[in-house]
This record gives sequence, C-alpha cells and structure tokens, in this order.
Amino acid sequence: FASLRDSVVQGRSSAFLWEKYTTKPYHDRGIVRKIDEVVTPWPAFMLAAKRTAVEANPRAFEKVMKKIRAECFSLLHQEENQVATAVVER
Repeated sequence: FASLRDSVVQGRSSAFLWEKYTTKPYHDRGIVRKIDEVVTPWPAFMLAAKRTAVEANPRAFEKVMKKIRAECFSLLHQEENQVATAVVER
C-alpha cells in the first residue's frame, strides 16, 4: 500500500483502488482524496487519487468508476463458481 500511496502523493500515479479501511487514515489526514467507493459483496475498496489529477480529468475518473461498478455488478449476479473463475481469469 505504501508504494501506491506514495506514487499518488509524489505524482507518479493519478489514482489507485485499495481497501478502504487501510486508506481511510490517509484520507482523514488529507494525504489522499477519496473519490468514490465501490460497493462489493465484501466491504473492501476505496478509490483514492491526487486532487489535481481528478480536477484535471474528472470524466476519466467517472469512466473508471463506471467500469469498476459494472464489473462488481457482474460479479454480484453470477453463480458462485462463475465468480471464482472470473476473478482468476481477470
């Protein structure tokens, strides 16, 4: 996690998707900005990004979130054995 967080803080990356409880302390202190949450069958991830990256290209982040939500929706509506296969393949 530290390398992902640092890459956003240092401008080497624009955003990352990570487990929300690991990310929350950094969001609360203003180190990263919470963009959105992905509702999954398990409460797990938060998308965080450098503020300037989001402000420079908000539609790109909306597109990423739309795709993530679509994938989560797809996983939620598959049979259990299909979910495991889909995760392994992706």
